[in-house]
Amino acid sequence: MIIFKATIISRIEKHLLTNRFAQFCGSLLLLIIFTGSVLAEEPRLKVGLLSGGGESSQFWNNMIRFAEAVAEDLNIELVVEYPSPQTAKANMAIGQKLLNEIGSDAYLITPYLGSVTADLLQSANTRDIRVFVINADIPEKEKQFVGQPRIKYSNWIAHSYADDVQAGYLAADEILALFPSAPSSNGQTAIRMVGLTGPFTSQASFNRNNGLKNRISESENAMLYEIREAGYQESSAKTVSKMYLAKYPSLNAVWTASDSMAIGAIDAIKEAGKKPGVDVVVSGVDWTTGGIRAVKSGDMTATIGGHFMEAGIALILIEDYHRNKDFAEELGTVFKIPMYPISKKNIDEYLSIIGTHPNWSKIDFKKFSKTHNKNLQKYNFSWQRIVANMK
Repeated sequence: MIIFKATIISRIEKHLLTNRFAQFCGSLLLLIIFTGSVLAEEPRLKVGLLSGGGESSQFWNNMIRFAEAVAEDLNIELVVEYPSPQTAKANMAIGQKLLNEIGSDAYLITPYLGSVTADLLQSANTRDIRVFVINADIPEKEKQFVGQPRIKYSNWIAHSYADDVQAGYLAADEILALFPSAPSSNGQTAIRMVGLTGPFTSQASFNRNNGLKNRISESENAMLYEIREAGYQESSAKTVSKMYLAKYPSLNAVWTASDSMAIGAIDAIKEAGKKPGVDVVVSGVDWTTGGIRAVKSGDMTATIGGHFMEAGIALILIEDYHRNKDFAEELGTVFKIPMYPISKKNIDEYLSIIGTHPNWSKIDFKKFSKTHNKNLQKYNFSWQRIVANMK
């Protein structure tokens, strides 16, 4: 009897121990699952974007709409600020406000703004904020002060900028393609051109001007009378264009460094009783809605652009960098964004796919990221690839 009771007690204790072990294993499994899910849900990446233009700027609004679509696909919290007025003091104030908004362990995308950018780099460095500079090249005389990414400022991870020399060249090339390549029999050049550019202190203006001069130097049938500053402003461009038309009666081509200035030139040409696109041809840069409409109507020969994608491209590269896939291994830390022409030859195709108010949400931008697209071997941010994903 005693042995029987002991056996029963032993079996009961073994059963209890087995249940306790099973409960322990179950609890441990739940803990592992819970911990794994917490680790998988990393904090949402936060990025601040400082606009290089006011809220009325077509170009910068295009850039921001594109960047917002990219941010949504990559689950990035994007905070945008516009400087107003567009002065160094205002840029610095809004830049500091943006740094405060995004907090530490975040990223800032900013156009190159001279000394303002250098101050923002220093300030961001003390807050553990990495910086991606976009949009404009750095003048040679300023490079000695700011240096290169990841050298003087370790938190400055990259610098991309539009290939503005290429943009100026293409804007001139689209005009020259409309005329004979050689002078007439009496030696008179067919193309009699003037230029409208942004501030002479702007590196983008300087580079676009050089692109224009490079293309003119290759032609035997083009004369460039002069280039004047119109500050990227439509009203200023209209005023300068009126002066040009009075000063050079045989003028038949106006090269401009932005679509806004091209629209101002077109207004002046019309008020002078001439037909833009026929009596005087005009080209621009930026792919703004107004510029694209002018190309479609025939008032403008071409608009050069594609660089509105810069902030969106920066977001993709930031996402990969943050997930330990450093883009510098392939692209380096300084690189150019190529430019493309929209002209009579491709305007209908552009409008049929993109339209005047693009719906960028049609694109799955994860396809362009090495973090989200495991099959992606090389980055490809070409305009052709973007268009292919809109169809």
